[in-house]
Amino acid sequence: MKYSFLIAALTTALLAAGCAGGYSIREHAIRSKIPQEFRNYTNGIIANPTDADVRQAIALGKASKDNDALQYAYLTKAPRSLFNQDSIYIQVATPLQLIANHAREQTRDYRKLNDNFVQYARKLSAVRISISQQFISTITWDAYGFQRQIILLRDGVRVEPLLEIPGWAGKNPFADKPSKEMQATFASIDQTMKQISKGWTANMTKEQKEQVLRSYRAMGLSEDQMAAYTGFSRDEIQEILNTQSNAVDGKISLSEFDAVFPIDELTKPGNYELVFRTPQIASLYARGDKEVRFPISFAGFR
Repeated sequence: MKYSFLIAALTTALLAAGCAGGYSIREHAIRSKIPQEFRNYTNGIIANPTDADVRQAIALGKASKDNDALQYAYLTKAPRSLFNQDSIYIQVATPLQLIANHAREQTRDYRKLNDNFVQYARKLSAVRISISQQFISTITWDAYGFQRQIILLRDGVRVEPLLEIPGWAGKNPFADKPSKEMQATFASIDQTMKQISKGWTANMTKEQKEQVLRSYRAMGLSEDQMAAYTGFSRDEIQEILNTQSNAVDGKISLSEFDAVFPIDELTKPGNYELVFRTPQIASLYARGDKEVRFPISFAGFR
């Protein structure tokens, strides 16, 4: 009985050490699959990726088709005490991460890369920071993760996030991708809304059409999407908007919760910290609404 207790205590301590602050044995195995040019990188986020940078990102994405090497190449853990019961994972999604993730998804679906997306991501000059606070159940040993809204500080001063970025096909490229099942549901709803929208725009005046199209452009929709929603031809859309471009460059509105920052704000000298607050809870034994603050370096993210 005594030895069983000691073994259990040792196991718990090892798990805690792996989960609170450092990487677990499994995570070290995943990280060992990250190419050297990513694992040992220390020069900071790349604002203007070269062709070589893009090729390496694509190679990483393709090589991560059936493993989590890409995820861990752009992820770090907050330093935590041995006695903390949580682990805090920080993911830094850079333009090269978007390209690598696109390569991974396309490879998994046996599709070729979209060169237009690659060029779009190269010029994005924005980075999303997201935090997941993970707890381990000591009963089932299952992990439970919760997204937290963050504040970024540099030398103790708040760094303001972006409130808009250029959209890709009318969408936020950093947005978490829904499951295949949810995508099918959204597609069905989308199709219904398109039919309703077409009926609504059929008898509009030119001024009304212009107002609707400018609204769609402000939402970041492409010309193809505008055509699908309104029934207008691409020529008519270009004529109404007085543009001859192949695509209408729209902006995607963001909130502070999206935590998307300009690259040039993350490459300035200074000491960076991330801050979030835990949720309020009704308990006599635990305290909610607690500020969690820890240092972060962006030097290791390409």
